[in-house]
Amino acid sequence: MTFKKIDIYELLTPDELDQVTDILLEALAREKGIVPEVFEIETNVLMETVLPITREEVEHSIKNRMSTLWEDK
Repeated sequence: MTFKKIDIYELLTPDELDQVTDILLEALAREKGIVPEVFEIETNVLMETVLPITREEVEHSIKNRMSTLWEDK
């Protein structure tokens, strides 16, 4: 089985990167009691298949996922 690996880090805007970093560090502190001073977050997506998608579908998917994330807060 062959997977395609995409590093999402380079696709994020600075604001998105800040949000993702905050979410992941908050989860790490809450669940493991770890608050690192120096860290690196790997943001890879491994895909077996790639399906074509329109920009509108991407934006809709992102909005749905982000609203789900923020509902829990």
